[in-house]
Amino acid sequence: MPDSTPAPQRTGTLPRIAGLVLTAAGAAGLVASAFLTWFTVTAKLPTITQLPDLPAEVRAEVTGVGAVTMPSVGGRDVSSVVPVHAAWAGWSVIGLAVAALLLAAVAAFGPVRLRRPLAAAAGACGLAGLGVGAYALLAPIGSQKVTVEGLSLTVDTSAAVGPYIVIAAAAVVLLGALALLLARRSAPAAAPLPPVPAPPFAPTAALPPQAAPAPSHRPVPDPSWARPVAPPPLPAPAPVQAPAPAPAPAPAPAEQHNTAVAPVARRRPQPDWDRNWPAGAPQPQKTGPAGPSEQHTVVVKRPPRPVKVSPKPETEAIPRRDPRFDGPTQPL
Repeated sequence: MPDSTPAPQRTGTLPRIAGLVLTAAGAAGLVASAFLTWFTVTAKLPTITQLPDLPAEVRAEVTGVGAVTMPSVGGRDVSSVVPVHAAWAGWSVIGLAVAALLLAAVAAFGPVRLRRPLAAAAGACGLAGLGVGAYALLAPIGSQKVTVEGLSLTVDTSAAVGPYIVIAAAAVVLLGALALLLARRSAPAAAPLPPVPAPPFAPTAALPPQAAPAPSHRPVPDPSWARPVAPPPLPAPAPVQAPAPAPAPAPAPAEQHNTAVAPVARRRPQPDWDRNWPAGAPQPQKTGPAGPSEQHTVVVKRPPRPVKVSPKPETEAIPRRDPRFDGPTQPL
């Protein structure tokens, strides 16, 4: 019996829960980053004598879903002219976050066969989020010409804090998916065999050391070429003692020699014939009642069975021929 209880089998429950938590945190970061400022658009206004109140520069902030925040210019709302062609990136980030969260939840607590493929799919969502963040940092950045009421303006677009948060949240989603992918399975592939108990009172002896095999490069000697060895001397033979002569059997009576059956020791006893043994042989003592083979068989006949008589014979059946009853063919 072991001195201590065996350690419990390690399972992948804790890593799977940790991976799900990381994926959920990254998905929440992706959804929140879609509503933050992704781009900052700046336009320098020319000097117009008819409108002396115009500012020298107009600045607008664009979120990941395409919402524009900017002050009015000359009492007019010109937010519609701000380029928002990269607004699809915010909505795609939201979709990737929802997909990654659902895939991670099923990979953590779903069927065993689908855990690793779903974890890999959640990791692919994280990689796609990294790609969207990199696109938002590189593609829309730069200058472009915009026409506002016949006036051509140069608009400069720069990245804000949104794409960086997208990249960080996508990295967290990727870490969670990696934890789900590397988590061990909770159910073992095969049931472990029960431990074989040691014998209660047998000491544990170490196995004897085995002889090392002969090296292959060394030739094995041929015993046929060995020097002959003298055989060991044989021990002196013990003196042979002659067996004692068997006592002569007692003379048997003539009845045994004249019979045609086997000797007495090999046949069934015959009381009438065995009674002629010599007087020196032991005679069986007959005590108690006679045995079954020495008594006469008496046949006891059983008395006849009594005839069953009904207590009311007149009620048992209607008699066939009785003048008291009319026949079915007689007239009424």
